[in-house]
Amino acid sequence: PLTPGVAASRLGGLPPPREHWSDIARQTTQRADRQAIELVSRLFDAMQQDDRMPQDVALLISRLHGPAMRLALRDASLLDKGEHPLWRFVNRLGFAAEMSPDFSDPERQQLLKVAQGTIDQLASEPEQNTGLYRWAVERLENFLNKRLTRRLASLASQVGALQKLEDKLSTGTGVPSTMHGTLDVPELDTVPANLMDEHPTMPDAPAMAEDWLERLQPGDWVRMFLQGRWVQAQALWPGERREIWLFGDGGSDATWAVRRAALLTLHSKALLKTLKQRSIVAAAATRVQEQVAAPKPA
Repeated sequence: PLTPGVAASRLGGLPPPREHWSDIARQTTQRADRQAIELVSRLFDAMQQDDRMPQDVALLISRLHGPAMRLALRDASLLDKGEHPLWRFVNRLGFAAEMSPDFSDPERQQLLKVAQGTIDQLASEPEQNTGLYRWAVERLENFLNKRLTRRLASLASQVGALQKLEDKLSTGTGVPSTMHGTLDVPELDTVPANLMDEHPTMPDAPAMAEDWLERLQPGDWVRMFLQGRWVQAQALWPGERREIWLFGDGGSDATWAVRRAALLTLHSKALLKTLKQRSIVAAAATRVQEQVAAPKPA
């Protein structure tokens, strides 16, 4: 398998020499603009110090350091809110890579190849503007959606068999005993008793689980305890009656078909939850605030 260093080298080696914020600040006489450029530079430095960010992703994001400082001169909203397209692109890329943690995974390599092409084009633009980063977010989302569509297409026969099974379950007739390997509550007996005891069912847990499952959508990522181990999986397909769900492993081609009752049980026992996208940028902003607030050495 590829190490982070090897993976990074395949993405174009070392990033180009980074301009210092003061070099770009010479383009303006406005003190507020100079402060904005310095703050953007600090944010990128802090992102590079994030231990949770893989080296290959950090390398790609570092290529946006100079363009982002230039963007700060043209777009005051860059530092007004965390939902700026630039920060959305950074956070989305980081999360997508985190969901495919194997550096040798072809899907992960393709993700970073698309990201590299996008970032190279962003960095080559002489005039930085917000519209460029809206395009970048849209391009990344389109790639992720197409990847999900491709995976579902490769599972067409399995999805067809599961839908037929769900149809039979709804009528209660002719249900096969094997259930085509679909995991139901009885198959959850591999859950260690200590895990079940650690998270006793709360009085309102069943209702909360129902609400959670109603919100779950194809493409969402979850962490759940299945067949004796924790897995990180993407919801690929729900049956027409949402009685059977198909999940795909984030690090392999493995899939799991899980009955609704089993999902509700796992959620009620805190053994299943939706994975939320971490904000790399917000964590970096917190780090910068701490650095600014720290007392200066005498």
